[in-house]
Amino acid sequence: MDDLYRQIIIERYKTPLYRGELDPHDISFEDENPLCGDHIRIDLRVDDSRAPLPEMLELIPTAAPGAFAILGNAEIIPLPDAHADVVTCAQSFHWFDHAVALPEIERVLRPKGRLSLVWPRQAAPNERNRLHGPHPASP
Repeated sequence: MDDLYRQIIIERYKTPLYRGELDPHDISFEDENPLCGDHIRIDLRVDDSRAPLPEMLELIPTAAPGAFAILGNAEIIPLPDAHADVVTCAQSFHWFDHAVALPEIERVLRPKGRLSLVWPRQAAPNERNRLHGPHPASP
């Protein structure tokens, strides 16, 4: 197995995937490995086409009467001061510029408002059974 792994690494080195520059790109990062001197450049393009679909946004009033969603970002929330009882976000929170986003979230929350952070996690089998019943494939 070790030989196979080494062979795969050698093949990737000889013919790397996604080699070259991404143009246009939104962010570019360059660095060198101090141990071996390898130079690396990573270009990143942000794809906004995967933003929440209008169909998804239309489901919110039915699923949570009185609730609404807006498109924006955590650093510039398009709401007036003290407007929201709850601000919710999922694992995107780790990408926020916290020094800017947290005061902005605090600005739009009403007094005693809450920030709800949601991270999915794999439930333990006994917890999964308690929440959802046994998996159909379980003995």
